[in-house]
Amino acid sequence: MGMLVLFGAVGVALWALAVFLLLQARRGILVDAEVTGFTTFIDRGQTMYTPQLKAVIDGREVRGTSSLAKSWESPPVGTVVRARYRANDPEAPLVGAGTTEFILPTVIFALGALCLAFATVMH
Repeated sequence: MGMLVLFGAVGVALWALAVFLLLQARRGILVDAEVTGFTTFIDRGQTMYTPQLKAVIDGREVRGTSSLAKSWESPPVGTVVRARYRANDPEAPLVGAGTTEFILPTVIFALGALCLAFATVMH
């Protein structure tokens, strides 16, 4: 019975964390931003490229970095992409928007579902 409660509690906690992360990822308004260049870093011997972004919002230039690093320069410089701007925190930089902001919450949600399924099977 103790393991049932443990796995059930862990599953519910993971689901709550996933919902919180999804809500955090959705903060801000979507804006068009231009890729102006790349920041590079080495990860396990591989050069990774992180796009640098620029947008003009209410006549003010705002810069930031995409949250997605790739092993090639993509998208090309000059490409317009979607980014998130937090109007309630205008000094915060742009954050690249895309499917990557949903990967971690989805994985956590799936782990929570596995815990709940395991608790159900143990019952």
